[in-house]
Amino acid sequence: MHRNKQFNEMVIYLESCESGSMFKGLPDDINVYALSAASASQSSYACYFDSTLRTFLGDVFSIKWMEDTDRENVKKETLEKQFGIVKKETKTSQVMQFGELSLDKMKVSEFVGAKNATPATYGPFDAITDPCLESSVSNPDAPLAALQRQIDSSQDLIGQDYWTGQLNEMQMNRTFVKTKMTQIARLVTGDGDITEDMMSDNHHEINDHHCHKASTTAWHDTCFDLALNPYAMRMVHVIVNLCEHGFSSHEFTTAARIVCTHKRVSGIQ
Repeated sequence: MHRNKQFNEMVIYLESCESGSMFKGLPDDINVYALSAASASQSSYACYFDSTLRTFLGDVFSIKWMEDTDRENVKKETLEKQFGIVKKETKTSQVMQFGELSLDKMKVSEFVGAKNATPATYGPFDAITDPCLESSVSNPDAPLAALQRQIDSSQDLIGQDYWTGQLNEMQMNRTFVKTKMTQIARLVTGDGDITEDMMSDNHHEINDHHCHKASTTAWHDTCFDLALNPYAMRMVHVIVNLCEHGFSSHEFTTAARIVCTHKRVSGIQ
């Protein structure tokens, strides 16, 4: 897009777990400025649980930059100032800058618009009274936390039993996924201690892209459809660990075919 001159300046705010990994190596001379909700090895956090919808309504990083935008005069506020505020208020993860940092001298309004709106004065809060931080939970744990909140708010034993059953089922499904990956890693490495190390939540940079792509495809096609089973994505770091320690995609694929003989499943969060 830069080579084709499809934009003058571009600003990206990315909300996701490990979002910092998306901007590693972003050039500092192509007029792109980016913020990530977290570092390359951190989860981002959800907040504002709604008991009626039974879900978290936002994520801390996104809530903070939107609340700041509502409060400030964006015709005067710079991207640099907003970054400082959002980084300070997002206490659950490390907000990071990437790209052409000189763009942060530009005004927020140059990217979100300058149309007048009714000013909002919600926040800022200190860490103890901040309703977003008070309700925050890491995004991978958000589905479990949502069910626990349903248990806690149930008015009768029938409701408590139902939601407890849902929580237990989710935990069992997660264990099922993790067990399958552990079995695959054990077959690939042939060693229990190495398997334990591969299963650890290490964060290696991907250098062997062929191995990573082929192994992830095998995990998706043979074991768990990643689009239908979000929790299975939480195991992909094991593939990175295996590939970056010299194990091959052929070894992974062979092991996956041996281990993943279960029926097709979906909905594992």
